Amino acid sequence: MKEYRLLAWPELPPNFQRTIHRRMLSDLSHRYMTAQALVQSSGAAKLEVRAFLQTLDDAGLLESQESDERPSIRDRLG
Repeated sequence: MKEYRLLAWPELPPNFQRTIHRRMLSDLSHRYMTAQALVQSSGAAKLEVRAFLQTLDDAGLLESQESDERPSIRDRLG
């Protein structure tokens, strides 16, 4: 399972200037997180988290790694 970490705090475009996006940025700036963990911590929908991660990745602001842990049942079903 892929985990992400924020490399630099971005200037957010208007469509990402909501509390849930700032919460995701804060979480990502402190530790590696999976997309599913971001869904749970931010309250955002899966599609919204994926779009946000893709935007950050396209801007070169994310570092990713494969998790050493096996995904939980919730992560596998999600």
